[in-house]
Amino acid sequence: MSLIAAKCTQCGANIEVDDSKEAGICQACGTPFVTEKAINYFNQSISIDKATINIQGVDVNNILLRAQQFEIEGDIDKAKEYYNKVLDVDINNPTAISAMDKIKNLNQWLLQGRWFQLTL
Repeated sequence: MSLIAAKCTQCGANIEVDDSKEAGICQACGTPFVTEKAINYFNQSISIDKATINIQGVDVNNILLRAQQFEIEGDIDKAKEYYNKVLDVDINNPTAISAMDKIKNLNQWLLQGRWFQLTL
């Protein structure tokens, strides 16, 4: 008889099981389990490859402040990048939407201004 680390398939509690027995009862919740399943549940691993992971609780205000800081400094490309990060978290953020519209209009104005300069 040897005890092996396992996890209850019902409540998820860490338990130790006798691997020589086919079944057991969870000490935490009292649910019967199949030993092999409990051991496999404990040993299961998750592989994440090229995944986007969103962490809950991102403070949009900090990202927004960073975007505004870049805008003030004149780094429009970085400002756009950070405003887009805000919109990734909160698609309806009015400040980010307004700023992106302003940047878009500024870019169009600059392109038109350059066009006039080239045609003179």
